[in-house]
Amino acid sequence: MTKKKTNNNLYEFRSRRIKRSFAYEGHKLTQPYDVAQLLLRLTDELDREHFFAFFLSARGALIGFETVAVGGLSGVEVHPREVFRGAMLAGAFAVIVAHNHPSGNPEPSEADRTLTRRLVEAGELIGIPVFDHIIAGFEGSYSFAQQNQI
Repeated sequence: MTKKKTNNNLYEFRSRRIKRSFAYEGHKLTQPYDVAQLLLRLTDELDREHFFAFFLSARGALIGFETVAVGGLSGVEVHPREVFRGAMLAGAFAVIVAHNHPSGNPEPSEADRTLTRRLVEAGELIGIPVFDHIIAGFEGSYSFAQQNQI
């Protein structure tokens, strides 16, 4: 595994495609709105679903993020191992997962709900909690945590 230490105490895991951006480094993702806005910036004008994992420090600062999967117009297949592999490599305290809905409607599908439950269970098992799952589209955003589903 190639691991490069950058000048700002961030790690770049090239073999695992973990993206680092100094524009977001240290940014605290304390509100679902913050995550939704970041997600919308990352997926602006994309015509497919993209699933991201945002890695947080113990103080809630963003230490990195990864595009976990790219799907089609109406879905994306995600496995918990792919989400938590990046989180473990980044030394994350917690993760927030998020994906876009190109249709614009942020309402979660039954597949989104099932995936969220699986990710929360996997995170509990390995000790990296999932703080939230955000779905964003141009019509708004949906937070599983705000809806008391995490």
